[in-house]
Amino acid sequence: MKKTLLLGAALFISAASFAQLGIGARAGANFSTLKSEAGGASTTANGVGLNAGLYGVISLGSFKIQPELAYSVASSKDQGVTTNLSYLSVPVLAKYTFMGSGFSALAGPQFGFLMSAKQKAGGATADVKSSFKSTDISVAIGAEFEIPTTKLNVGARYNLPVSDISNVNGVKMTNSGFSLLLGYRFK
Repeated sequence: MKKTLLLGAALFISAASFAQLGIGARAGANFSTLKSEAGGASTTANGVGLNAGLYGVISLGSFKIQPELAYSVASSKDQGVTTNLSYLSVPVLAKYTFMGSGFSALAGPQFGFLMSAKQKAGGATADVKSSFKSTDISVAIGAEFEIPTTKLNVGARYNLPVSDISNVNGVKMTNSGFSLLLGYRFK
């Protein structure tokens, strides 16, 4: 994982050295769905969590790449049990901006690295990190709008699950979600 992060950082820096680079921050809400399947039965639980972080836009002519680094919480509540999965998320998105409109379409892989996993029930909190895999891979698809004459942008995206996040034998779990984000472009 360290080699992958170092390679990613080196590629980001080398691309930025000859490309036009934009930098910004964004925050918003995740509307998560945790779906688990075990023994032929499935359950679905929904919740709301935080999404906040930094993004860059590397412009190589008309093609843009938008790497991001965000703290993202996938939350769910089912039968009085609240589960909060905190991730360091790294989406790497291809971005296409429709000429003169301020609207962009985005798509690409998202890699989530589990930082903590907590469950709350009846006033007690338990660490359940060992029940989940350390990575969550998904595909992010979304849209963004740059508000004219400002440095603000608004965005929405959906994460389609690719990987099973359960570390429990016989249980398959996926994490999908919809995010609403407000961003500010520094440069």
